[in-house]
Amino acid sequence: MNINNSLIVALLSLSFITPLTLANENLDASYEQALIAFQNDEFASAIIHLKNIIQANPTHMPSRVLMAQILITQGNGSAAQIELDRARDGKVDNDRLITLYGQAYLLQGKYDQALEIAQLGQRNKQIENELLLIRGQAFIGKKQYKLADKAFIAALSMKPKNQIALLGRAQIAFQESNVNKALAYIDLSLSSVKPFINGWVLKAKILHRLGDRQGALLAINEALKINDKHLSARLTIAMLHIELQEYQQAVAHVDFILAEIPNEPRAGYLKAIINASMPNNNNAANNKLTEVIATLSAVPPEVMKNTPDYYFLAGLTNFQFGNLNDAHRYLSYYLNYVEYDIDTVRMLASIEIQQGDLNSARHLLIKTNVARPGNADILTLLGLTYLQLEDSAKAQFYFEKVVDSYPNSTVSVSNLARSKMQSGDYKAAIEALSAIKDNKINGTQIKLLLIDAYQNTQKYPLAIDIAKSLVAEFPQDSFFQQRLGMLYGLNRELASARAAFEQALVLDKANIIAMVHLARMDNIMGDYDKALSFLETKLALFDKNILLMTEISDSYLFKKDIENAQLWIQKSYAQDPNDFYVVLKLSRILVKQNQLDAAIDLIDEFIGHNAKEPQALLTLAKLYQQQNKHPQAVLALREYVEKSRRKEKALIVLAKAQLQAKDNIGAVRSYKKAIIADDKYLPAYIGLVNLTIKNKNKAFALSLISSIGDITQSTSLTAVFKGDLYLALGDHKQSIKFYQSALNKSAQKQAILGLYRNYQQQEQVSKAIKPLQQWLKSYPNDMLVAIALADSYKGSKQLTKAAEHYQALMVKFGPLPILLNNAASIEFTLGNTEKAKQYAQQAYDYLPENVAIIDTLAWIKSRLGEHQQAIALFRLALSKDFDNAEVKYHIAVTLYALSREVEAKKYLIEAIDSEQTFPEKTAAGALLKQW
Repeated sequence: MNINNSLIVALLSLSFITPLTLANENLDASYEQALIAFQNDEFASAIIHLKNIIQANPTHMPSRVLMAQILITQGNGSAAQIELDRARDGKVDNDRLITLYGQAYLLQGKYDQALEIAQLGQRNKQIENELLLIRGQAFIGKKQYKLADKAFIAALSMKPKNQIALLGRAQIAFQESNVNKALAYIDLSLSSVKPFINGWVLKAKILHRLGDRQGALLAINEALKINDKHLSARLTIAMLHIELQEYQQAVAHVDFILAEIPNEPRAGYLKAIINASMPNNNNAANNKLTEVIATLSAVPPEVMKNTPDYYFLAGLTNFQFGNLNDAHRYLSYYLNYVEYDIDTVRMLASIEIQQGDLNSARHLLIKTNVARPGNADILTLLGLTYLQLEDSAKAQFYFEKVVDSYPNSTVSVSNLARSKMQSGDYKAAIEALSAIKDNKINGTQIKLLLIDAYQNTQKYPLAIDIAKSLVAEFPQDSFFQQRLGMLYGLNRELASARAAFEQALVLDKANIIAMVHLARMDNIMGDYDKALSFLETKLALFDKNILLMTEISDSYLFKKDIENAQLWIQKSYAQDPNDFYVVLKLSRILVKQNQLDAAIDLIDEFIGHNAKEPQALLTLAKLYQQQNKHPQAVLALREYVEKSRRKEKALIVLAKAQLQAKDNIGAVRSYKKAIIADDKYLPAYIGLVNLTIKNKNKAFALSLISSIGDITQSTSLTAVFKGDLYLALGDHKQSIKFYQSALNKSAQKQAILGLYRNYQQQEQVSKAIKPLQQWLKSYPNDMLVAIALADSYKGSKQLTKAAEHYQALMVKFGPLPILLNNAASIEFTLGNTEKAKQYAQQAYDYLPENVAIIDTLAWIKSRLGEHQQAIALFRLALSKDFDNAEVKYHIAVTLYALSREVEAKKYLIEAIDSEQTFPEKTAAGALLKQW
């Protein structure tokens, strides 16, 4: 059970976590009884078992999932959703939950949410088929019948006799008054071995529409034979009896519904009709209709009685006094009279830039520049707008126009340098700034920009020299001393850094930044108590200072004192709940305490009060992902993209989240949008080409690889991607050729691992051994390649050598879970069962939520005859990765050993039908024939 490369990377980035306690054997036995009861439609019995399990162990996720299934079967969507939420919080695989969520939403009439979660992707055919059905039913609920029919047709193309799809098409045909077509679909569905009750109910309704009440009664009676507790069938038959004036026969059905749902409105209505129509009944229906009249108080607009110049004067006055909203309103009025007035546009754009309404400012300035081109103020504001939008190229374009007109303007050159720094061209920025650094007007600002440029290029000594010149020029300025201290710190001149920060405090006893840096130096040195004592002394002087309280919280975090860290960050938060720096710190502490819901609520509340802060949406999305709530994360990131200034970067983040949510189509769309936003943005091309290769779209992939070559001018990188493409297409000869070509040009790790995968797929892993060994001579600490070499030994039947190799790796890198897991598999094959079991258990203790590790331990237990324990572990693995073919094969073998043949065959067939490959797939096929 070797772990694939992407999983290896994920495992290596995780910290070891405390092992979870396995459910005891009694709980596992109860779960199996519940499952058997569910499969026999004995729901009450199943629920009793599940409630007992959940009461004993609320984290038993398979029970949560099964409870949700039963509740959905019983029509209780809201209760099912609660169980599904708990299962999702328990990190049950999204593929296992996605269709159940869709069904729960449909039962509650939450059609938009059903559509949102039922996004099609590249899951197995069964799941994709169920998602199509959910989409069809949701579109019917929204009365979007053409979209619904399209979904059902797609579902039927996958499963031609799917009853739900047939009944869905019948509903649509019925809606379009095509009764014969509707009945044909229904009869086709009813020809199934086990027809759905809803087919008979729908047929009854159609026959009723045709006026055939007796035929409708016959159909609904067939429905009640299947389930005499079906509320919709009871409601339909009651209505038919009332229309036939058979009131006494209707009473029992209506009373049954009202006993189950006392406030069911339709049943209440029918009951009122019965009461009013029955002989000797004096009860009268008392329908009270209430009308709510909404009265809007008309607020008359402010009447401006003076000339239009008054609008400008009012706007100018408010602008000068800082009343920006009123200023904006008056100036906008004036612009209606005097179009493209430069002074008015300048003030309006400045207000919008200051308030963060950058797109509005950009639109106004571009229109003005077209109408009145060449104005330096308008061009400068356009440059500043694009600078804040982080569109460095356009900012440079406008700033260069100003510099062309005013080459001696230090402001213009400084702005141009800022745009070059933002684009990463620090060399050009330094050249521009160096030419004007001795200018006496704005000289200080220019030197500060130069310091930033040198700092960002890690030329700390040059930055320190300029900072020293500022200190010499302004010896009483605390800020320049503080800036110098930061540069000394970056250059690892700690004694000089401390001296500079202390001098900054001498010059200004209120320099909070200098205090914070002095405390951080103590924390870095491990002297946490000294840092805390210093900060608390300063806080006594500067009561309730947010930055000091936040730094005290960080100091307690260094001490691993979470409780006090949270106490102090909450004090900061109480002072200013709209400071995102503080909110972010508090959310991280809540996460450390496993209070994810509280962290989400905190960020959500912040967003409600600070709608223009995109970083909060990014944080919210990450929290949702930690809760396995991928659709919610995607929604948050869509809003993040809208509010982000760098669309291409934000779209990459969205695309990756969509991939986690299994929305491959959405991810492709996001990658394409990122390329449109910036056609030279390499991460967008790489993300899209990897996805295109996975989808085996050869022509599009080659086009993207060509574009990557144009951007990077790297023939080795393009060769790697071509190797990946032909590997995905199954053309091993071409793939190997491109990987070898890439390796001849440069050391490409992706190429050496690609060679290994090629030989592995061809079952010729012995050919991979030599190139892997050569790579490790040059890069002896490359653990991924070392694991590939061990796997190659295993695949070429050199098991002892593979085991020895893993022993050496564990000595070198420590007992990492991945090494323990893979070593366990090999030791078991060698017959060292106790050592194998020990390694597997140790790996599981480190990473109890990793599916590959759970599977290894379970498979070893299964083959050692510990079938019940193995089953519990396999169930856990499938709850986290519902579509894992290898786990399904292993659980099938184990169930068969327990004489659970029906369920065993079901899992075995699913494993064989899966498009996934796993080492024992051939054995699985042979086993099915044997069974």
